[in-house]
Amino acid sequence: MKFCQKCDNMYYLKIDDNEEYNKDDLVYYCRNCGDEHSIDNNATNIMKTVINGNNDVYVNVVNKYTKYDNTIPRVNDIQCSNSSCPSHEDENVKDVLLIRHDEKNLKYIYLCGVCDNVWKSDIK
Repeated sequence: MKFCQKCDNMYYLKIDDNEEYNKDDLVYYCRNCGDEHSIDNNATNIMKTVINGNNDVYVNVVNKYTKYDNTIPRVNDIQCSNSSCPSHEDENVKDVLLIRHDEKNLKYIYLCGVCDNVWKSDIK
């Protein structure tokens, strides 16, 4: 995070469409005082993705609202691991969410949308 050299407020990013050179450059600008300063495009990361290597940590991913997230893939052909789940008696209510927790090995966390049971596959 960068701060303005004049007023110490946070800098924001914007595209400076320089018509003279016919190219778009990224610049820092201050919303408070209007100060701008250019960015060396070769030395700046705009976005950085950090993946935690600990595969057993998934409590932060699954919570009581996860089953309401429509962006998570759902399947109805996986059996819930909870033997007392109502989906074992009625095939029409099966609803299992697939949450990938290990990007490298493509391992998933399964969340039953019926009984909220959470489990991981033991496939190695």
